[in-house]
Parts: sequence; C-alpha cells; structure tokens
Amino acid sequence: MTTTLPEGGVLNQSNYNKMLQDNDALLPIVEDKLIGNFHQSSLGFGFVKTEKGQVIADLFTSAINLIDTDPIINKYDSQIDWRKIIKKEKHLTQIIIWSLILSSLLMISVIWYVYLQSIIDNLTKLKNRRALYQKYSRGIPSARTVVYLDINNFKTINDTYGHQTGDEVLKLLAKQISTYWSGQSFRLGGDEFVLIGSAKGKQLELLLAPIRSFHFIDDRHNLMINTSVGVSLDREKTMKVDDVLHVADIEM
Repeated sequence: MTTTLPEGGVLNQSNYNKMLQDNDALLPIVEDKLIGNFHQSSLGFGFVKTEKGQVIADLFTSAINLIDTDPIINKYDSQIDWRKIIKKEKHLTQIIIWSLILSSLLMISVIWYVYLQSIIDNLTKLKNRRALYQKYSRGIPSARTVVYLDINNFKTINDTYGHQTGDEVLKLLAKQISTYWSGQSFRLGGDEFVLIGSAKGKQLELLLAPIRSFHFIDDRHNLMINTSVGVSLDREKTMKVDDVLHVADIEM
C-alpha cells in the first residue's frame, strides 16, 4: 500500500490519523490501548506530495493491487478463534482433572496395598499381630470368644524335617483355620495363632475339632499335627488384648 506525504516529507500524528481515515487503499488499523501496539511494519514507502510523487504513488498502488494480498493477510492478520481456544482449554482441563483423579486412585491403591502388607502375615496370609492390636486397641469385648493355640512339638518338626516342612505345616494349619473358623484369625508369630469369634459350647467344639488335629501329607511325610488350645469366653468386662491372651494361655 502506498500514499503520498506532504511537502517536506514530514507527517505528524494528526496528519497520519487523517490519512488513515481518508485513504481507502490502506487496511483499517485500530489502536488497542490495553494491549499496546501489535501491528508493526519493518518497511514503508512515502513520496513527496508533488506531481511526480503522486504519479509514483499511483504506480506503487497499481503494482500492489496486482498482488494477491488475501493469503498474506490471512497468514499474518488472522482473527483469533476464541471458541476453538476455549474448547481446547476445556479439553485440557478435563485431561488434567482425570489425570489427577487417576493419580489419586493409583496413590490410594498403593497406600492400601502397603497397608495390607503391614497387617497380613506373608507366610499364612492370615492377619498378623499388628492387625490384632489395631483391631482391638480399645480391648476385646467380654462377649467375644478368644482361642489361643499353638502347634505341639513344632520345634521338633522343624529340627527333624526342616524349616521348609515347618512352614508348610503352618500354612496347612492356616488353611484349616480359614476353612472351619467362622470368626477372625491372626498369626502372632512362630506357631502361635489367635482366633476371635462368637462360637460357644458345642458349636465351638465342632469348629475347633479339625484345627486341634489334622494330617500333613506330602511326597516325603505323613504327619499327625496336634495343637494345644486355650479358650477365654464370658469375661466380666472388656479387657486388653494381652490380658485376654494371658487368660487363654493359662487355659491352654
């Protein structure tokens, strides 16, 4: 785009504004005082306002009119598609939200897995001593039946047949407990186990029968496993775990 300058080649702000208004050959330029100047040209052409200057300016204008300016304008003066931008921002926000939700779920899963590992006995898969004391941190209610048991001559089994066989015996006892005991079960450590439930009388005897005595059979052994059992029930009040276990141990 070309235009002519006044005599002397000087163009002040007022004349420039008037020139923008009067000259149809120029693209409309709107000044936005909030974001500052965002239209910039590194090259401009001006001609002295004489007959010769006017002729040259007209020739420049004719030459520019021969140029296909639409692609250039569309490339460098494209209008912002705010609807598209907002849609992309919403999509990005949804991705971020779902990423946070999935990360939180993953973190919760990891924490829950670690917690389960801390309260589960790795060998027998029964709950461990920590779980027992956490569950009954305020004491064991008087109405709950508590069974304290261990394997008879377990040290002899380990010394005679090896610790691997001893571990298999412990796992078989845990399986018997999980199969027949209807309440909660814990492995305190070694061959010591604690069972807590509501069974009493004949029902209790029936539940404990396959736990008191069972066969351990593998490729090399056929052993009769017996357990010693102590029971604490119908206590006068809620008691601490250690106190109840002491009573059951005495009964054993």
